[in-house]
This record gives sequence, C-alpha cells and structure tokens, in this order.
Amino acid sequence: MKGIAIWTILVLAVLGPSPLWALRCQGRVVSVGDTRYEVLEKCGPPNYVEERYEDRLGIAGGRLYMYDPLERRYSRPWVVEQVVIEEWTYNFGPHSLIYYLKFENGVLDRIRTGGYGF
Repeated sequence: MKGIAIWTILVLAVLGPSPLWALRCQGRVVSVGDTRYEVLEKCGPPNYVEERYEDRLGIAGGRLYMYDPLERRYSRPWVVEQVVIEEWTYNFGPHSLIYYLKFENGVLDRIRTGGYGF
C-alpha cells in the first residue's frame, strides 16, 4: 500500500503543474530555452519590449591558452562578444501577475514576475 502511495506522489510530481520558472499562455507552457518565435506563437505580442546590447568577455575559439611569440609565453585569448538583450513585458490584466521575460540572442534566459497587472 505504501508503494502505491509513493508511486502516485512521484507521478503527480512529474506530471503536475508547470515549474516556477515557466509561464502559461492560453494553456501552452513557455519556459526557459524557448526562442522568441515560440514565445510569440504561444503568447502573442508583448505589451512592452526593451532592447539593449551588452559586451561580454569570452574565450576565442574555445582554446584555453595561445602562445604569444612577442611575449614568449602562453596567454588567454580574450575576445569581446556583443549580446542582444531583449526584455519583454506581458500584462494579462488585474487578476494576473505581470511577467518579465529576458531573452539573450533570441533565446529565453529568465522569467520573472511582478505585481498584479492593470
């Protein structure tokens, strides 16, 4: 009997509600990793969009070290990469929370909630 109860709890946990970092739009789940196109298809256009660019340091070519013949030593080949950041705002009305979606290079990176909409 305990085994059935444990299995029932596990199945409900797996098939239960969407995770906290997900958003439901018209019965469809939007989650981190979705593209801008997928979110637009599921939720429609956002109420507000803010776009900006950030420069970030990265390692060129994935190599950890390169030999520098002028300095006669190995060093890290850092490069500056430009990342497109878009923040979308969805306001579903006074009985729902406001959702803030952050995209990096067109991929959903983070979902935050605000207060109730208006």
